[in-house]
Amino acid sequence: PSDLLADARGHLDKKRFDEAAQGYELYLERFPKGEDADQAGYGLGQARFAQERWEDAARAFAVVLDRFPKSSVTAASRLRYAQCLIKLKHPGDEARRYLESIPHDFPKAPEAVKARELLQSLSGKKG
Repeated sequence: PSDLLADARGHLDKKRFDEAAQGYELYLERFPKGEDADQAGYGLGQARFAQERWEDAARAFAVVLDRFPKSSVTAASRLRYAQCLIKLKHPGDEARRYLESIPHDFPKAPEAVKARELLQSLSGKKG
C-alpha cells in the first residue's frame, strides 16, 4: 500500500495528474479502510482540483470529510471543498459554513488564513 501511495504522490508532484488520480483511485479501491485512505482521498481531490475537474475534486474531498472527520487533512479538505463549490458557482451557505469552520476548528492551521481571505472575498459578492 505505501508503494502505491508513494507512486501516486510522485505523479502528483510531477504534475502528472491523470497518473496520480489513477494511483490514488487504485489505492482506495484496494485499501478502502487502509491506514492512509484519508491521504489517498485528499490526493485524489488535489489531482482533480489541479485539472479543474471541480465536481470530481469536490466529491473526493467530501468523501474525506465524511469518512475521516479527524484526519490530518481535514482543514485542507474543507478549504478545497469550499473552493470547489465556489468554482462551481455555488458559493452559497455551504461554502461559507465550511470556510467559517476552518478558523473556528483549526485556528492555527495555515488553511485558516486562506479561509478568512476567501470569506472576505465572498462577502463582496452575492451568492
